[in-house]
Amino acid sequence: MAKRFSSRSLIKRLASSAGLAFVVLLTAETAFADRTDDERADQFSRNILSTLTEDNAADLALLTQFYIEREMKPVWVDEDAPTERARELLHVLETSTYDGLNPQDYDIRTIRELMDARSGAELAELDLRLSLSLMQFLSDLGSGRTEPTALDPDLFVYPHDIDKEDAIRAAAKADSIGVFVGGYRPRQIDYWRLKGVLANYRSMARTGGWPTIDPGPTLKKGERSERVAQLRARLIRGGDLARPVAGSPPIDRELFDEVLVEAVKAFQMRHGLEDDGHVGPRTLHALNVPIEQRIEQLILNLERRRWMADNRPSRYIHVNLADFHLELIDNGKVAFDTPVVIGSQYNKTPVFSADMTYLVVNPYWTVPKSIAQRVILPKVKEDPGYLRQNGFDVFENWRRNAGTLDTEEVDWANLRPEDLGYKLRQRPGPANALGQLKFMLPNEFEIYLHDTPNRTDFSENQRSFSNGCVRVADPEGLANAILQGQSGWTLDQIQEAIASGKRTQINLDDALPVQISYLTAWVDDTNRVHFRNDVYDRDQILADTLNNNVRERGLFARGLSTEAHLDDLSLDVDGATAAQ
Repeated sequence: MAKRFSSRSLIKRLASSAGLAFVVLLTAETAFADRTDDERADQFSRNILSTLTEDNAADLALLTQFYIEREMKPVWVDEDAPTERARELLHVLETSTYDGLNPQDYDIRTIRELMDARSGAELAELDLRLSLSLMQFLSDLGSGRTEPTALDPDLFVYPHDIDKEDAIRAAAKADSIGVFVGGYRPRQIDYWRLKGVLANYRSMARTGGWPTIDPGPTLKKGERSERVAQLRARLIRGGDLARPVAGSPPIDRELFDEVLVEAVKAFQMRHGLEDDGHVGPRTLHALNVPIEQRIEQLILNLERRRWMADNRPSRYIHVNLADFHLELIDNGKVAFDTPVVIGSQYNKTPVFSADMTYLVVNPYWTVPKSIAQRVILPKVKEDPGYLRQNGFDVFENWRRNAGTLDTEEVDWANLRPEDLGYKLRQRPGPANALGQLKFMLPNEFEIYLHDTPNRTDFSENQRSFSNGCVRVADPEGLANAILQGQSGWTLDQIQEAIASGKRTQINLDDALPVQISYLTAWVDDTNRVHFRNDVYDRDQILADTLNNNVRERGLFARGLSTEAHLDDLSLDVDGATAAQ
C-alpha cells in the first residue's frame, strides 16, 4: 500500500537533499505540521523561492500549496521506492522528443539517477522533481515552449495557456499518465501529420539521410551523367521517385528520362520552386539541404502548431506568408486558392488573426504617412507631375473636413519627409495601388488583402515586395468565393460593379475569419511534406531561442551550496506513517 510521509518529514527531505539549493525550511524545534495552511505555505515559499530561477519559482510556489493540501502525501513514490506511475512518467518525459520537444528540459538526467533512490531524502526529491517536470512538459506540449510575442515583435499569436494547478491535481488522480498526457497534445490533424514525418525523417537520418548531388550545370531531360544517377538516388530516398520494382525492366540510372522529370517536378512543387523539371541552382540547393536541417524545420513548425487553436471555424481564410499563398477553407476543404504577394523584408507582414467584414469595389487609397514619406515623396521630388498623373488628391491635413490643395502649389522639392503633414489619397481606377478590390479585416496594423495593378510580381516564386499588405493574384475569384451564398452578388455582378468605376462597399452577412500565419513546413492531405524558405528569418529567430536558451528547469538550477544551511538539521527519515 502507498505510504505518505509526515508533513515534517517530507518537507525536511525536500529541503535537505545533498547538493540542492534548498535553504533549511525549519529547524528541529519547528512544529511545521502544527501550523495553519497559510503559515505552512508562507514559510515553504519564503525559504524555497529565494533560491530559485525565474523559470521554476512560480511552479514551485504552486506545488507548495498542492503538497500542503495533500498533507504531504507523495504522488510518485512510496516510502521504499518509486512507483510504477513514476516509471511511466519518466518514459513519457523521455519520449517527449517525438513531439519535437527536448527531454533535457524536463530534468531527465537527475530524475533517472533518482529512480534507483531508496533513502527518504532522495525519494522526496524525486517526487517533487517529477511533479515539477510534468507541469512544465504539459505546458510546453499544450501551448508551446516559447511566448510568441516575446520571441518576435511581429508575432501576434496568443496560445491557450495550460492551467498547471489543475493539471498537477488531475495527474495525481489519473490512472494512466500516458493517456492523461495525451489529452494535452494538439488535436489538429496538421500537428499529427508533422509528428509522423518527423519520426520518418529521424529514422532516415539514423540510416545515413539522403545522398547529395555534385555541383555542376543545370540538369535537363535527355542528359546522361553520374550526377543524374545521384539525382535519381536522392529522389528515391526522399520519396519523390518510386523505387524500381523487382522483375521490372532495367533502368538506365544515368539517363534523365521523363519519369525523372516528373519526380523533379514533384520535388519542386513540395519546395515552392518553379516546377519546370530542370535541376538548376535553386533546385540543386534544395536537394542538397541536409536531412538534419529539415528535421529542425519540422521541430520549429511543430512549435508553431502548438501556438494555434485546435478549434477552427468551419469557413475561414488562411494566408501562409512563407508559402506566398492564400486559401479559403470551407468545412475542411480548400474552396479557393490564389498566390499572394507579402510584405518585403523591411516591411514584414505580421502574423495575426482578424475578421473580414466587408469588401470595397473601386477603393480609394489613403496613403499611410510612413509610405507617403518613404515612397511617394521621393517620386514627387523626381517628377513633380507624379501625383496628378497617378490620380492623387492632396488634403491640407488629416482632419475629416480638410480641404484639398492644388498639387502644383506645394513646394515638394524643399519639403522634408518629417514635415509632410498633407494627406494623400489616390482616386479609384485601374492605376490605384489597391487595384479594384479591397478586402477589409479591421485591425491595428492596417493590414488588409487587396488587388494590385502590378501583376508582374506574381511571376516570381519568392513574392515579398509589398509595404506589408497582402496583394491577391485573383481578387475577382476571391470576391466571388467569399460572396458565395450571399444574396445579390455573383461574379458577373462583381465585374459590373468594377466596370462602373464607382466606389461600392459590400458588407458581409457573416464575418469571415482570416488567419495569417508563417509555416515553413507542413504536410498536405496526401501526406506529402512541404518545405519553404525562411523569407523573414523567423525560423532562425525561433531556432536560436529554442537551441540557445538552455532552460535548466530542475529545482535548483543555480547550484547554490546548502552546506551552511544543513548544520542544524536532523533528518527525520523514519517518520513515515501508513496512508489510510
